[in-house]
Amino acid sequence: PPPTAVAEALATMLPDYMVPGRLYHLDQLPLSANGKTDKKALTVLAATQAPQAAPVASAPDAADVRPLATNTEHRIARLWSQLLMMPLESIGRNSRFAELGGTSLAAIRMSIALDRLVTIGELQHTPTVAEVAMLVDRKTAAKASAAGPAVNPPMAEKTGER
Repeated sequence: PPPTAVAEALATMLPDYMVPGRLYHLDQLPLSANGKTDKKALTVLAATQAPQAAPVASAPDAADVRPLATNTEHRIARLWSQLLMMPLESIGRNSRFAELGGTSLAAIRMSIALDRLVTIGELQHTPTVAEVAMLVDRKTAAKASAAGPAVNPPMAEKTGER
């Protein structure tokens, strides 16, 4: 079936963030020596087939990648770039974690890298760089206000000094 038909079928069964941004047709999956799917070989195949692969209609094109707007968005994009091993330039504020190849393990690593400020469940409901950045900013502000203002203890009087 054509990639758009597959994407439309997946969209009826899966949340938006789980529908892949690009689909590739292979006669068979490359296997490693132990019979498991060879993910490195798949990555190479995806890179070589990218010009021939048909993008899903809802997936953003590289020209549609919106520039990052805030420091937190830049921080999240750098983190995604490291976790997903992809160029930072290909990540914009509207980029979606799952469409870029983000997995549940990568989401756990992201949560840890953010000092567990956000949970995996929260990341699941905030699929774009901009949404994750807003969540991080909101939770950082809430954490700071919960801690209250910094109070400096009064200086101890110096007595008995000569």
